[in-house]
Amino acid sequence: MNAPANSGSEDAEKAFQKGAQLLDDEMYEEALEAFDRALELCPHNAEFWNDRGVALWKLGRNEEALESYNRALEIDPEDAPVWYNKSTVLREFRRDHEAKKAMDRHDELVFGK
Repeated sequence: MNAPANSGSEDAEKAFQKGAQLLDDEMYEEALEAFDRALELCPHNAEFWNDRGVALWKLGRNEEALESYNRALEIDPEDAPVWYNKSTVLREFRRDHEAKKAMDRHDELVFGK
């Protein structure tokens, strides 16, 4: 029996939802594994990349988190929460000018400034 054509995206969504729950439960390593699984199945999903970045940030893996946020923004440059998260990581790197630019972009998308 053949699997339905959309089973990959359904499996990706299930992995993502599992990761989101694990993130809420502060089980960051397990959340990261779930997000990685979702991205194996659906690598062009900005939300998956963003939440992967959050898990990495919570684990103190800021450089990798920044890479995930950048991947998300390559897919969807209008995703305001990603700009906010990117700004947060950049501030931790003391890259204040870049952090301000990222937060300005967030504000522009959210508030129309």
